[in-house]
Amino acid sequence: MCVCIFSVYITLSPVIICDITKMCGIYCCLQQKKKDEYTTSSIEINELTKQLLENRGPNQNAEITLKIDHYEILFSGFVLWQQGANKLCPQPHSYKNHIILINGDIFTKREDLAISDTEWLTLQIDKCKDESELLDLFRRLKGPFSIIYYNLNVKKLYFLRDIFGRQSFLLAKTNSHNIILSSVLGASLEQHYTKCIELNPLGVFCIDLMKEDIIIQLNPWQPLNEENFTQTNELQDFLNTTIELRPSIGSIWLELDNISYFYNFQSILDSYEIQGKSYVDIFEQLLKNNNVVSVCDEVILRLEKSLLDRTINTPYVCKECLQAKDIDFSSCCHARIGILFSGGIDCTILAVLMDKVLNPSQEIDLINVSFEKINRSGVKNEIDYNTRFNTPDRVSAKNAVDELKQINPERKWNLVEVNVSRNELSDALKTRIRHLVFPLRTVLDESLGCVLWFGARGKGIKFL
Repeated sequence: MCVCIFSVYITLSPVIICDITKMCGIYCCLQQKKKDEYTTSSIEINELTKQLLENRGPNQNAEITLKIDHYEILFSGFVLWQQGANKLCPQPHSYKNHIILINGDIFTKREDLAISDTEWLTLQIDKCKDESELLDLFRRLKGPFSIIYYNLNVKKLYFLRDIFGRQSFLLAKTNSHNIILSSVLGASLEQHYTKCIELNPLGVFCIDLMKEDIIIQLNPWQPLNEENFTQTNELQDFLNTTIELRPSIGSIWLELDNISYFYNFQSILDSYEIQGKSYVDIFEQLLKNNNVVSVCDEVILRLEKSLLDRTINTPYVCKECLQAKDIDFSSCCHARIGILFSGGIDCTILAVLMDKVLNPSQEIDLINVSFEKINRSGVKNEIDYNTRFNTPDRVSAKNAVDELKQINPERKWNLVEVNVSRNELSDALKTRIRHLVFPLRTVLDESLGCVLWFGARGKGIKFL
């Protein structure tokens, strides 16, 4: 099996920063201190969670602890630097009366690309005069993100995910009744939580810390349907609190473009005898229709823009050259861009489009994950090494790379073969991957997690 996910990363020792794994680690623990109750529980991060967060954000980490009336709150950030031309922006990012943590990317159009998303968003928040302007800012954000934001003046804690929930964001309640928001928590700590869930991307959540009791306000991205109401009720029961529904704010993703195409493939082909025709002939007939051509052009343009958004502000050097001393950064020619590559049509199209938007001198790594075949012969080592990993995806990847080299022989295409033995797979699943996919735990969740984790690690045999 395979998963093809577009990813951008810094090599030679790659740190993936793609749509699903492009990451920092963010963490917030809220402890309520009720009257006449003596609280001995700690809001400190346990060591396993801290290690998982550091793995996500290895370049910098910091903490801010606040005592606010009836509450104590801890903000902790772990940064993977991959944006901003000048310097790393620490998290939690504290500016005036704002404390903010971000995991993900913001693709909202802006002029100043020299600063990180964290700095840019903080400056935009600072311009907001009231909560309505803040909510309008959140609704206009584009990209995959999870955000925790605290305003010291009004003592309100906001937390949200983008409408598609593309960045991991977990909500847990500990046995000592602390509320935790985190990018990752870890399966082996399950006994410390009454429950841990993935926070549904329903909208912008807010807790007013000036109130003694925890009441969560929710401004939904869109009017709630039956499923959303069920999720809201489950969240209320889980936290043993009240969720006050506010008017929906709408997300920019829900605003339709003024583009309309009135056609269907059947009507286009009604006058064309398709019996006995090859798929090439049928596609050529479809491409004689101006509406079909317009849609195809629009899809390609949007994909190209999406790739450009994801690569335009990444560092100009690989991780090794970035950390090396006395090196001319302009001499770095190592790959900064990678694609998790099965050789299928989706990832191959992404590779072709990436070739169009990326500087011709830069290499592109095509990362192909293959898991060891089961030896059903019963004879140890009967299958040689290459055959054990020569899966269908490996074959299709090699064929696709050959085609890419024909399209642009000047580009340096690197096929990176990631071979995972059964022992290595079993060990990684037990010691790492199950903690990263927690609280999800089905076979499908773990299978997808394994492919993504080994692909994102980027360690393999490179073939030029």
